[in-house]
Amino acid sequence: MQINGELQFFCCHGCMAVASFIDASGLQSFYDLRTDSPHRAGFADAAKFDLSAFDRPSFQKVFVDADSETGVSTARLTIDGVNCGACSWLIRKSLLAISGVEQVDVNPATGWATVEFKHSEVLLSHIVDQIARLGYQPSPANDDEQTSRWLKLRRNSLARLAVAGFGMMQVMTYAVAMYAGAFTGIDQDTRYFLRLVSLLVTTPVVFYSAAPFFAQATSALRHRAMSMDVPVALAIALAYLTSVVNTFSRSGEVYFDSIVMFVFLLSMARFLVGGINQRSRTDGLSIDSLTPSLARRFESDSVVAVGVDELQVDDRVLVGSGELVPVDGVLAEGSGKAQLQQAWLSGESRVVTVGPSEPVLAGSRNVGGPLDLVVTAVGEQRSVSQIRSLYQRALGKRPPSIKQADRLASWFVAIVLILAVAGGLAWTVAADYQKGVEIALAVLIVSCPCALSLATPAVLAAASGGLIRHGILLADGAAIENLKRVDKIVFDKTGSLTRGQLSLKAIHTAPDGCSGWLKTVVASLEQRSNHPIATALRGLAEPVAVDQWQDYPGDGLSGVIAGHRYWLGRHKFVSTQAPETDLSWAPRGDDAVWIGDDQGVLGCIELTDAPRAGCRQVVDYFASKGSEICLLSGDSEAIVDDFADLIGIDEHYARQSPQDKLEKISSWQNTQRLLFVGDGVNDAPAMAQADVSVALGSGSAMAKSGADIVLLSDRLDDLLVLDRAAQRARALIRQNLWWAGGYNLVIIPVTLAGMVPPWLAAVGMSVSSLAVVLSSLRGRRI
Repeated sequence: MQINGELQFFCCHGCMAVASFIDASGLQSFYDLRTDSPHRAGFADAAKFDLSAFDRPSFQKVFVDADSETGVSTARLTIDGVNCGACSWLIRKSLLAISGVEQVDVNPATGWATVEFKHSEVLLSHIVDQIARLGYQPSPANDDEQTSRWLKLRRNSLARLAVAGFGMMQVMTYAVAMYAGAFTGIDQDTRYFLRLVSLLVTTPVVFYSAAPFFAQATSALRHRAMSMDVPVALAIALAYLTSVVNTFSRSGEVYFDSIVMFVFLLSMARFLVGGINQRSRTDGLSIDSLTPSLARRFESDSVVAVGVDELQVDDRVLVGSGELVPVDGVLAEGSGKAQLQQAWLSGESRVVTVGPSEPVLAGSRNVGGPLDLVVTAVGEQRSVSQIRSLYQRALGKRPPSIKQADRLASWFVAIVLILAVAGGLAWTVAADYQKGVEIALAVLIVSCPCALSLATPAVLAAASGGLIRHGILLADGAAIENLKRVDKIVFDKTGSLTRGQLSLKAIHTAPDGCSGWLKTVVASLEQRSNHPIATALRGLAEPVAVDQWQDYPGDGLSGVIAGHRYWLGRHKFVSTQAPETDLSWAPRGDDAVWIGDDQGVLGCIELTDAPRAGCRQVVDYFASKGSEICLLSGDSEAIVDDFADLIGIDEHYARQSPQDKLEKISSWQNTQRLLFVGDGVNDAPAMAQADVSVALGSGSAMAKSGADIVLLSDRLDDLLVLDRAAQRARALIRQNLWWAGGYNLVIIPVTLAGMVPPWLAAVGMSVSSLAVVLSSLRGRRI
């Protein structure tokens, strides 16, 4: 088609439709302003999705503020696909052309948009549809309180950093002139003028950019604590007051250049650390953003688009092919098998097959046909909300090493203050007052304990973010340190080392029986059952019609197939219905499912709870490191013995109640440090008692909420990834501490010797802090 008089080609009809709209609307300048290639239209195709939910008051209450007096509503949206200022310009121009839209603001850096519109003249769904037709993906803004507060703080920090940066550039220009004048000569009035201008520029840096340092130092002293802000604030105040006095007395030295450089570099380091910490929070909060904000709900004979927050338990929703599942649920009875991608959970793109009545997690992508889903969890009960809560709990905890580093920093601050005063007095006596102030100032600046205090938390924040992207949620930062000291690993069996789901092991038929017909009978009888065994047996064969079906809870099932009565269940149940026959062909054990009719026992099926993938690999890995491996299970001795032999665990205990597990963990802790891996409610007491606890992502909410670490992917071999990541994090922490400690051991004596001026001390302090921050970023690589 023709754009601006030139023939243009397009990759798809969606992009051509967007280009046609831009051209028809007279917005061709978009192509002149654009600085990046746009993404493929994702929501443009999704324009087929019913957007009327955006007009529902119950949906709008989360992200729309309505003013009844002026009739103007303000909607907060996030728009995916915004790459540059041209994208922002295009959206703004397009929306302002709609009658009733008053104001549009789009931040190209964050993709956040604010739209003010008269709700009596235009519907919000029309505004959203217009954005979608441009090829962008609008959705309600997630007004997470912590994120909003952090964005406000970040804006303030950026403004303070900008003032300090501008001040540093200006003052350093004047300082160069004064330094040059010291060698080549300078007029006293000119020197006085340059000092006055430097004072004028430095003052807002001290009282605005450095305000957080003074506030935090004052708070620390009020609570009789020695934080690292105390020497920072003292150094800034001492340098500023000395410089002001010397400026107006026209004598001595001024340190305006050192002040602005110190404030700027220290503010820059803290700004970067804040970014790392928020990036770690975002890694956790972004899980929640991977679920759509809209859902299609079945209402009577129709399907209505509603907000996800409007859904209730037992609602039925429709999930189209290629769409994300909006809520936790189970496939409705009568549905076919679903094909799902759970990359957000497992970190892999492999497809998972789910059958009727089996759970489906929010955020999974439906790669098969349309799904009929029954909602099982909403709001904070959703799996994504629980994961987010666990992650936020982790960020609020302070591991012992961080507390220890803070205590060391407090002592270090006290020692630095003593050295600064002593050095200043010594040089005052040996030389003069000006030299004493310079030495005291340089010691306070160069020895700022930022690097020491950042050594551990920066690594833990980076490691937490890296692990969660790999599907491992670190709910307690102390777990990384405690893993090193673990010398015994205790596993629960069912659901932890195994999948917790029965699967077919073997089929045995009577000598005159037919295995094909046997499978058909079993599959047909199990179709109506909700028993866990039925899940493993329904797919044995294509089912046929069953008459007079009856369930005998705790015993088995019965039904008539092709005019013939069959019984299925425990051996005792089937043997009481079917005539006694020779069972020499049958296996011995209590876990088989038996089938019989009025002629006798026809056969039996052995089921097993198969080990998880990588189970043996995990056991061998930790055993090779010298860790003791133990298995605790509530199953019978025969089952536990066979399973332990299969995966190579020598120490194992059967028929363990929750109380038994707790008592064993407690007794072992007298001489050993333990890691417990579990998944069920019955494991929760033992997990709480253990030194380190790991829960599987498919485990119970109680197990996950009390665990130090959650394997979201349900892959047991992620324990190997966790162990190696913990080793790397501990190595980085040691490197940071050695660097911070070694730096101070070398630089403080050199500074006391008078070899480091204040401006160079500011550079040295900032370099040490930045080195620790950049080193810590390596912890994100898993």
